[in-house]
Amino acid sequence: VRIVKRDPEVAEAYMKWVEIRNGLIEQGVEQGIEKGIEQGIEQGQRLELRNCVRRLVDIGKTKEEIAYLRSMAEYASYFENLAAEGKIQLRVTHNDTKCNNVMFDMSTGDPLAVIDLDTVMPGYAAYDFGDAVRFAANTGAEDEKDLSLVSFDTDMFSQFAAGFVPQLYGKLNDVEIKTLPMGALVVALELSSRFLADYLNGDTYFKIAYDTHNLVRTKCQIHLAKDICEKMPMLESKIKQF
Repeated sequence: VRIVKRDPEVAEAYMKWVEIRNGLIEQGVEQGIEKGIEQGIEQGQRLELRNCVRRLVDIGKTKEEIAYLRSMAEYASYFENLAAEGKIQLRVTHNDTKCNNVMFDMSTGDPLAVIDLDTVMPGYAAYDFGDAVRFAANTGAEDEKDLSLVSFDTDMFSQFAAGFVPQLYGKLNDVEIKTLPMGALVVALELSSRFLADYLNGDTYFKIAYDTHNLVRTKCQIHLAKDICEKMPMLESKIKQF
């Protein structure tokens, strides 16, 4: 269940995560997940032939989605390029910063802990901000079939940013803070690609409730990404207010 009124509290919880992660050693985190990545690759390679054949047929049904993601390919390396230029640096990131990964005090509503740490690895600050606000500001479900219900709520973005951004000064550099909104777009595009790849590969990673579930997720995230892209100038302006 998405708890809209708790966006500032979710931001506070992940802000505390930022403070804690600054004391972690990125090298150790990276080594800790290497085996998990290898196991994930092995599992992804265990596809049944019937699924492969079925998905080859389905490629024809996803030409529009494939074309869009290819047109946005430049954003895949957006943060890597900034890092290569020395403008941002790797941080220890959570990589699954949705509100349902925050535990709250039942009586006060205060955030108690950030959970689901199996996704922790080196990344860029905008990844955590982007994933959290992408989830929080989405007016629809992540697998909403009616795309008219899916949009990026700029007011909700402001609420989350208000609880997150002001505490970042002194912890992140100016470029990292300025490019936080881009994180929402990059993560939406990444998830679109992952959902589509999983659909075409036979649904081997994400749990599904019905046959086209991952395709529905793909369409939803692409729709959200397009809205974020259209509103990016406004989002970047809002970040400057904090």
